[in-house]
Amino acid sequence: MPPATADEMRRLGEYVADHVNRATGPVAVGIPTDGLDNYFRSGSQWHGIDVTPLLDALRAGPDPSVEIVDRHTNIDDPEFADAVHELFMKQWARRSELTAAAAG
Repeated sequence: MPPATADEMRRLGEYVADHVNRATGPVAVGIPTDGLDNYFRSGSQWHGIDVTPLLDALRAGPDPSVEIVDRHTNIDDPEFADAVHELFMKQWARRSELTAAAAG
């Protein structure tokens, strides 16, 4: 199966960004610029596939209030997991603050 076209990747990024924008509560996006799964690693058939249109749409599409964190890692790397965990903890704390203020 051939890889997705640049237009298909762009549309996927726009689709994800649209869903991010419609999410309720605090939201953030982590972007792994060195591969979206292990298939992007060196030696794989997908290594070297240009996913720039997807990543560009993920960066450009979300509302300005959405925190976007780029990491030059593969999505399966521990460094990316740590960055996503940090984002989650930050957003969870923000959610807790908003909930407390609303109850206040």
